[in-house]
Amino acid sequence: MCHHNGTIAVGKKEIECICPPPWDGRFCERLACWRKTIPTQQHRYRNNGDHCICGNHYSGENCDVVKSCLNEGKLENGKCNCRDGWHGELCDKRCPKGHVTEFENEYLKQ
Repeated sequence: MCHHNGTIAVGKKEIECICPPPWDGRFCERLACWRKTIPTQQHRYRNNGDHCICGNHYSGENCDVVKSCLNEGKLENGKCNCRDGWHGELCDKRCPKGHVTEFENEYLKQ
């Protein structure tokens, strides 16, 4: 019943499947590459038919090598150095109002 090595389970109202990453859906029938990462890294992979490939800004065997940044961020030593007002692995997230990149980077290290 479950595709892609999913495990059958009894849900709240019906039988469903517990899917291994990167599969999703009631029967593990839907490719969901975002499931291979943590929420802050959801852009590392993207769907490509029936398999996952690296997102536009990543490369490497595990799509863990940053190759470009967003919002005028500068790639330095494999990491994005974000301009004021942006943070995140790719400089893809706006800083909260009143905060700048340096604050966010220090906050995220804690």
